[in-house]
Amino acid sequence: WLERCIDIAEVTGSSPVSPTIYKTTLLTYCNFGRCLKIYFSAIISGYFDILNTSTFKYTHMKNSTPLLEWHAYIHPHYERGKMWFLCAVALIAILFSYSIYTEAWSFSVIIVMSVALYWFMHRHAPKERHIALYDWGFVLDEKEVQWEDCTGYWFLEGPGYHQLHIEHTKRVVGDFVIQTANIHPEEIHKVLDRFLNQMEDKQERLLDTISRICKI
Repeated sequence: WLERCIDIAEVTGSSPVSPTIYKTTLLTYCNFGRCLKIYFSAIISGYFDILNTSTFKYTHMKNSTPLLEWHAYIHPHYERGKMWFLCAVALIAILFSYSIYTEAWSFSVIIVMSVALYWFMHRHAPKERHIALYDWGFVLDEKEVQWEDCTGYWFLEGPGYHQLHIEHTKRVVGDFVIQTANIHPEEIHKVLDRFLNQMEDKQERLLDTISRICKI
């Protein structure tokens, strides 16, 4: 659809759609492509990290005692009422109808895939994760990370919770995130401050803010 619009614009000097719709759709495709690139890069990077650290894991964890450990959720649990579901269904219906009306079939596929992916990721209730801090690094569930592979840490304070973010040196991996549960952030700070710098200038990402507001 975008390619056809470009061809028409090159031949006639005008576009069959408004510039605003064209730029918005193009931006949507670009962002979706970036997300896929980041997603698959993270999977590949995580796979090789597991292969490279498997020996390290079994030689260090046997005689290691956690400096601090706790169980908590990664993200806050949102209560979604009837109004939330009505708004979500209405938005999906509007976007899907628009894609059909403009014959943007690839956009229709993206909408269907996004809804299916969201349902797949939220079909079960969120489970608590376990994190243990050691003098050589930390273990979040089965994922082991050494301190030398991290750049720093920071806390996000939300309504009724604190969220710990540990940033990896590889940006494609992203942050390791977990809530502090019943552990006071100051207690976690005393442990982490021995190995990492606190990144006090860090703030919640725009996409995370939107997700929190929209409860997704």
